[in-house]
Amino acid sequence: ITVLDTIKPTLVSVPNNISLGYCDSVFIFDMPTANDNCAASVVQTSGLPSGSDFPVGITENIFEITDPSGNSIITSFNVEIKPRYLPFPLIDKSICFNEGQIVLNQGVNEIQFFGTGIENDQITFNPIESNTGIHIIDVTFLDSMNCVTLDSFKIEVRQSPMVPEIFRAASDKIITSDTYNYYQWYKNGELLTNENDHLYTITSLGLYSVVVGNTQNCFANSEGYGIGIPVNEENVFNDGNVKLYPNPTDGIIFIEMLDDESSHLITITNSIGIELIKLETISKTEMINIETFAAGTYMVNIQSASSNNTISLVKQ
Repeated sequence: ITVLDTIKPTLVSVPNNISLGYCDSVFIFDMPTANDNCAASVVQTSGLPSGSDFPVGITENIFEITDPSGNSIITSFNVEIKPRYLPFPLIDKSICFNEGQIVLNQGVNEIQFFGTGIENDQITFNPIESNTGIHIIDVTFLDSMNCVTLDSFKIEVRQSPMVPEIFRAASDKIITSDTYNYYQWYKNGELLTNENDHLYTITSLGLYSVVVGNTQNCFANSEGYGIGIPVNEENVFNDGNVKLYPNPTDGIIFIEMLDDESSHLITITNSIGIELIKLETISKTEMINIETFAAGTYMVNIQSASSNNTISLVKQ
């Protein structure tokens, strides 16, 4: 009588497929197990043994379970190692010294920034707190697999031109005290087309200002220079500490800070309180473009160490 064993082993357990971060790539697992009417042996035929440092990507671990009669079954499981990553590309930036703060985290709470010019919230770069030149910003990101990714990028802060001062050159002419590479004159906050010279010839009464630029493509704004009009007329708002014009506006506004403080925080919110613009400035006059805003009413808040003013701004 010949007794043949033709029964294959029956699988009892095998590790589940698993995904790990690159920082947890050393993985220990239990060997698969099986039942059989005779003893069965387990041999790994592909993949990496338990306790190995698994590479980034998917490693298939294959096992053959064989009894003494040669009956066998194949089983497997995958180990996936997620690569190092950041939630968005880090792109070198170049800004002017007098530009506003930059929020760097793009709404991702798990990323932090470190370096010159980074504020205490570890997500905001403020050129006022740095200096001109190139700054290396270090980045720390805690990913979804609880792995920390480290990286860095550069922020260049370019030199801004001196704030221009307007002087009367003649009864019908105004001029800036210094010379610049670029000029654009405004009346009551409205752009004066083709008025791009050092000297401007006055054609009507109003509040005049000029935006100047330098070779580094940075710009600065003058304070308003009134020619024959009270500052409360012709769309010019003035409450003593702050002057804002034009109001209403089609897009460009000028905000003049009239107190003696060296730094001001400007915040613009919409009608339901959502913050749209927030910037800190050391300029006494700030030009802000809201051309992309929908028509409606917005609140402009200007804060300093000694004053806090809120102005209702109409965008046409």
